Amino acid sequence: MNFKKENVKTYVISAGILYGKGEAIFNSHIQKAWLQDPVRLPYVGDGNNILPTIHVTDLARMVFKISEKKPARKYIFAVDNNKKQSQRRLINAISNGIGTGLVES
Repeated sequence: MNFKKENVKTYVISAGILYGKGEAIFNSHIQKAWLQDPVRLPYVGDGNNILPTIHVTDLARMVFKISEKKPARKYIFAVDNNKKQSQRRLINAISNGIGTGLVES
């Protein structure tokens, strides 16, 4: 942020957990749901912790737009537009989509 050079502007993009296009962060849960092993897809604790995520294509678009039109803010959060994206809701979505629909802590 303190980088000072003529005609150069710096921005910090704080991205959520990257997924899509080969990122493997959720592959373990997807594989477990697909194989239905275990039958109940696990999450940690009460599952209410917030997981900010962003698809890599959306992040790339954001970086491109920042390069075209300089925003007023220098620090930018890059996350999906999901309200209350908790661990439990994410695991539920995976389980309902390709698994048994069952989850457990």
